[in-house]
Amino acid sequence: MVITDPKGEIFRDMAEFLKNRGYTVKIFNLVSMKHSDRWNPIETIQDDIDAQLFVEVIITNTKVTAAKSGDPFWDRAEQNLLKALALYVAMEYPEHERNLASVYSLLASAEPKAVETIFKGLPNSHPAKMPYNIYAQANENVRTGVIIGLGTRLQVFQNKLVQKITETSDIDLELPGKEKCAYFCISSDTDSTFDFLAGLFFSFLFIKLTRYADMNGGTLNPNVYFLLDEFPNIGAIPDFTKKISTMRSRGIHSTVVFQNISQLKNRYRTMPGRR
Repeated sequence: MVITDPKGEIFRDMAEFLKNRGYTVKIFNLVSMKHSDRWNPIETIQDDIDAQLFVEVIITNTKVTAAKSGDPFWDRAEQNLLKALALYVAMEYPEHERNLASVYSLLASAEPKAVETIFKGLPNSHPAKMPYNIYAQANENVRTGVIIGLGTRLQVFQNKLVQKITETSDIDLELPGKEKCAYFCISSDTDSTFDFLAGLFFSFLFIKLTRYADMNGGTLNPNVYFLLDEFPNIGAIPDFTKKISTMRSRGIHSTVVFQNISQLKNRYRTMPGRR
């Protein structure tokens, strides 16, 4: 089971009970990070498709300046740069440095010319090459604006606790499809700063469990149940309406709880039936 727990009450009441009954219990705590298990999103990037999901979740769930808000050009440019950086870190860095803090460090500390030299030296077949080349086609002023914009989106990685909980993984996203697990995600219901991390966590949980089911007979055993309380507060999950309609056949069940329909529609602006 995977449970959103905005106030941490379910975890406090149930964690020991579940452990005593043989469950592997983990908590991804974005409110009190010093009490969180760790999960490294970069470890989930195995190919270009994973990288695309990764950047979509981050760009969708992070704030932009008023001057750029609503202009898709900046989002697309920042997506290409972030995708290139993430793929480069995931495939070229030493294993212990493959994390989001390294992505942010590469973005923030390197001179643009140094980054250009790194990517120009990659073979054309490298997955990071194409998104970087698209970004690099812009003029210097635009590239500078893109770097600043993306740096603003990722500035939470200046925080040592954020670096700590994303540096490596104690949480195995496939394990709930193999044995009894209870994963709790605590995210703020008043502050959206870390929505993108919750969005990444759930997006890749759905993807990894679906792939595991497809590779092992088509259905998970045991089945996995998601109880998603205050669902709009965990960040936008790309293609969620499609996912929720196809997961059940794979043994993945989802209960979505929210306060009112307008709250859900504000988060999922393209959901079917929206008026």
